[in-house]
Amino acid sequence: MKSFIAIIVLLATLAVSYSEQSEAERCSLTNCLITDGCKCSSWDSPIDQSQTPQFVTLAFNEAINERNYHFYYKYLLDFKNADGSKVGATFYIPHEYTDYDLVNRLYNSGAEIAVHSISRNPLTSYWQEANEDTLVEEFNGQRILISKFANIPFEKIVGARTPNLAINGDTTFSAYKKSGILYDNSWPTVHYNRFFPYTLDYKSLQMCPIGVCPTGSFPGMWVLPMIDHVSKTGAVCNALSTCITDAESPEDVKNWLMEQFQRHYTYQRAPITLNIDANFFEVGEHNYKGFKLFLTELEKYEDVYMVSHKEVQDWNANPVPFNRYSRPPPNDSASCSPIMCELQKGDEIRYMRSCTVCPAMYPWVGNPLGEIITEASNNC
Repeated sequence: MKSFIAIIVLLATLAVSYSEQSEAERCSLTNCLITDGCKCSSWDSPIDQSQTPQFVTLAFNEAINERNYHFYYKYLLDFKNADGSKVGATFYIPHEYTDYDLVNRLYNSGAEIAVHSISRNPLTSYWQEANEDTLVEEFNGQRILISKFANIPFEKIVGARTPNLAINGDTTFSAYKKSGILYDNSWPTVHYNRFFPYTLDYKSLQMCPIGVCPTGSFPGMWVLPMIDHVSKTGAVCNALSTCITDAESPEDVKNWLMEQFQRHYTYQRAPITLNIDANFFEVGEHNYKGFKLFLTELEKYEDVYMVSHKEVQDWNANPVPFNRYSRPPPNDSASCSPIMCELQKGDEIRYMRSCTVCPAMYPWVGNPLGEIITEASNNC
């Protein structure tokens, strides 16, 4: 009850109106200083390129279940960086069909846990037409849900990716602000416009091939651009499952991934995001083995770090040369006492594994704790 009250207090604190957005002004190095937590959109590293660490982030945005965890994900987190530190990764977690015991294990293994909404509604129109209140229920609701049922500290869940990458301009970023989200990774950019992470204090130079660009000012809100890859046919893509479909060997997969890596590494070293799902490892017989060969190759580079998106954001806020960079200490261990919950969702029965007690009903948009909502409570 105390934790629930604390969440309500936090929500009340965050519930500042962002509906009246001021038009963002043009950014310049004189009015946007990194010492003030501000960074202009730019293709240039904040430090000399030769000293810039090349960051690579393994990013996932699907429900975590027994199959994808035990067959793939837990093994990928066993790889190491050249300095001996374990690799980082970011898991953007949707709610439906997610096993929160396994989310807890990912967190305890050193991965970052971020949000991908509660419903993960498959309709792009839903995300581009939803109002701010609905998006807050989706994103902040999922923060509450993950924190409660995976037993992960609420304040550690600060990143978001909108389903279908369908950001809806100021509405999405206002909802992020109200939800306590610190950065977004939903905004694609073509492979020849490799932006470094930046804040939305001022107008962005990044175009919006998908979704609607924000025009307002959102001080302190970070954007981690999702830089496209180029498939073997020359088409642009950002999910590996759509980039590699006809590899003839594991070496073929590794070589294509190295081409994408070298495009960043030999130019200005903008961070790389590799968007992965279990489907990528299952649609091509060589993909999983080839991907592991690629990670093995990256382990040899002393100026390359496989890290979470939060670590990428933190470095851009406080950049240091690669020979002075080190990954932060591992997450404090979060306990879990797994329990399988049989829950009602409308006319259906759903099963959800939780690290804490079972909720009264299946958690969902508008009711992330799965409480019995009475007419009296609705009128409060």
